[in-house]
Amino acid sequence: MPSWLSLVMTATFKPYNNLTDEDYLYGFQRKFMAHINLVRIGTLYANDIGSFTLSSGYLSDYPYTTSAATGPQNAAVDSFVRMVRPMLSREIHLNVVSAAPVVLPEDVRPGVVTASQTTTGYITSIEGKMNGEVIRVWGGREYEPRG
Repeated sequence: MPSWLSLVMTATFKPYNNLTDEDYLYGFQRKFMAHINLVRIGTLYANDIGSFTLSSGYLSDYPYTTSAATGPQNAAVDSFVRMVRPMLSREIHLNVVSAAPVVLPEDVRPGVVTASQTTTGYITSIEGKMNGEVIRVWGGREYEPRG
């Protein structure tokens, strides 16, 4: 199955009170819209039963003091995958890998992951049968829906 993989990780990390409109637009244009455009344009060229895997991150669900501009971008990518997947034709798969920060193996602790663990998430998306899924690679942290 031909696959398209997007590893757009650009974001602004600043305390909430220091963020400007430009800081939010930076992530919106370079992360969210980059993913959207890859899928929008890529589906025109993708083979049947193709696969798109996007990247987000766990800061959408586990806020950090400087993630007020980053978390919403991750959440938007996750939501895009869930909303758009049913609209794709030709059995095209669309998933997103939501990863925790990547560290060296000797620095692993809850809430961080190795490059190998993150890679496994991408392989799971590309080779698996899931579709419209957020694949969480969170280093042992559980997904806790808020609301």
